[in-house]
Amino acid sequence: METKKTPDLELKDYPYITFDDALKLAEKIKTAGGHVDREQMQQVLGSKGGWFAMQLSSLRRWGLIEGWGDSNLTSIYRRIKDPDSPGDDLKAKQESFLHIPLFRSIYDQYKDHGLPQEPYLSNKLKNSYNLSGRNPSLVASIIREFVSKYFLDYGKPFSSEKPKTKSVASEDLIKSDVSSHQDESLMQGSFPITILTNGTPPFKWDIKSETDFAIVDSVVASIKERWKKIHKENNNSFDEKS
Repeated sequence: METKKTPDLELKDYPYITFDDALKLAEKIKTAGGHVDREQMQQVLGSKGGWFAMQLSSLRRWGLIEGWGDSNLTSIYRRIKDPDSPGDDLKAKQESFLHIPLFRSIYDQYKDHGLPQEPYLSNKLKNSYNLSGRNPSLVASIIREFVSKYFLDYGKPFSSEKPKTKSVASEDLIKSDVSSHQDESLMQGSFPITILTNGTPPFKWDIKSETDFAIVDSVVASIKERWKKIHKENNNSFDEKS
């Protein structure tokens, strides 16, 4: 039986990937038949371990899949792909956003006058929702990307200001195929990044937006925390500058 979360805990739940990226994953599930077990899901998403868990939880939080063990596409996804009437696909996308208690709370606060600029939205998430240890800048960028695309018809539009690019942390963990002959593709928005760690499959991501940098930062931060934990258990000192 699934344990029901308190409102406090629900407000700390958020997807780790953007809505558009989650929708692409849901389309892969649709291609696989729309009903998959956990093993099939790993094959469909092409991931394992921590990143697979993050993708799976994000799909649930966006309201695109349901079920534990075996997963099915939801009515929200079906309405997005096969709307019953004009505008029903947009309405379903908005319901997907409002399906997340944290995002619903932010929407209710700012729907009449627009989202605050950065770093104020990140600060709001950190201070009012206690997300200080959960990468509030990533949450802010995911929120901003969604509302700038899908909530412009609600009164005064949310601010569409793009979040500032975050520098990619732990360069020794990140290997990029960038060279001079790739400058043209970089200008077009394609920036392939691979994170290599021992014991887990490589994490690969194409940088196409500001949000993608925040996602990579979040993954690197998770690796760093795991590294610190392992060294602490082995009684090794950890230097924050390293």
